[in-house]
Amino acid sequence: MSVLEQDVPTTPDGAFEPRLPASVLLELQERVRARLAADGLDAVVSDDPEDVAYLTGFFHHPCERPVAVWLDADGVTLLLPELEREHAEAQHAQAASRSTASSPSSASPGWRSRTRSAPPRRA
Repeated sequence: MSVLEQDVPTTPDGAFEPRLPASVLLELQERVRARLAADGLDAVVSDDPEDVAYLTGFFHHPCERPVAVWLDADGVTLLLPELEREHAEAQHAQAASRSTASSPSSASPGWRSRTRSAPPRRA
């Protein structure tokens, strides 16, 4: 049975749990990696909140603090402001995280300069 066909997750008291289990997220990530390889692509990056949630399990409200997901053959990385790191950890996001203390603005180019290059490769 595929992990996508398993029982709906519940909390200890039996209530519906809106988060997908880690096993489902990892399977989804592998499916995207396979499609990247089939299409001859090295990575995908998206700042669409639905893509971020679909690939990592991290749900956030899009606002002036951008959040993006980077997926390549070596892993998945959330690119997010430091203010969002705690939220990602509390939601058990299935991704490494790379954060900046800066919010994007014309006065602070820190976000773009810190995320312009690819996330570090895992050993």
